[in-house]
Amino acid sequence: MKKISILLLVVLLSAGYIAAQELPATYTYKVGEYEIILLSEGQQNSKPSVLIGAAPEQIAKTMPDGTYTSAVNAFLVKTPQANILIDAGFGRKLFDNLALVGVTPEQIDVIYLTHMHGDHVGGLMRGDKVAFPNAKLYIPTPEAAYWTSEQIMKSMPENRRGGFLAAQKIVNAYKQDASYADFEPLDIAGDGLREGITGYKAFGHTPGHTMY
Repeated sequence: MKKISILLLVVLLSAGYIAAQELPATYTYKVGEYEIILLSEGQQNSKPSVLIGAAPEQIAKTMPDGTYTSAVNAFLVKTPQANILIDAGFGRKLFDNLALVGVTPEQIDVIYLTHMHGDHVGGLMRGDKVAFPNAKLYIPTPEAAYWTSEQIMKSMPENRRGGFLAAQKIVNAYKQDASYADFEPLDIAGDGLREGITGYKAFGHTPGHTMY
């Protein structure tokens, strides 16, 4: 039940369903010795056209004004052994939010990425330098393969290549100046990564989209 509760909380918080009003900068949920801390980068109103399979009656009932609240969040998981960051948001408020909970970038041990869109990887770099010099960055193998592929990037119009260039910069920087690994997400069960966290396939939003 605890694993289900954590997963449900992360999904709800990521989707912006927890509160009608803007979330505080951080929100902490405790499970045993672990603390899961939401690091908010803000909310916005979104239109249901981006939701796959939302029935008109559901939209009418839950979104009477035709919009819903979405959020950009990263998550800090504090365990007795490590500080684990899941995603890095845009990076606009990430470092201030970490400071609020008493953690410096140098104290992050592990980073797991759900995928490599800009609102999930923006905080990984500060200029040309890695933002978390002591962390090991884990990226799902299909995700890393897609965003670092020169062939795929060159098949895109020039105005859609920015995400590929940013991803390549991140991977190269962490390989050189910190630590990096890619891994195969699981279908449903198996060994975890570190500290009891497991990555599961949630492909679709991106080729290697992963939930933890």
